[in-house]
Amino acid sequence: MLKIKLICYIIDSMEAGKGFEMANKAQPWDDSTKKKRDRPFVSCTEDYEIENEAKKYHVSKDIIKECCEEIPAPHPRKDFEECIKSKKRKSTLLGEILMKILSK
Repeated sequence: MLKIKLICYIIDSMEAGKGFEMANKAQPWDDSTKKKRDRPFVSCTEDYEIENEAKKYHVSKDIIKECCEEIPAPHPRKDFEECIKSKKRKSTLLGEILMKILSK
């Protein structure tokens, strides 16, 4: 009887280990190869990505949306970042000009 309990315990332990291994495997919707392919592009249809880009460059979401319209899909990240930097420079210059005008 003790041998049977021991065998059952071993089998249960093995099955529990198998479940743990399966839980750590990538899920079908979590395709890491797709993430690597998507990394060089900005997804303008995803709100979280627009918010992340706005926070990353300290600009408004409007600037991000303007670049989404200017840069053709699939929105290469390199071109997209250049667009953001350009608009940020222009808005900074405009702010400086307005400050000079208002301070007179």
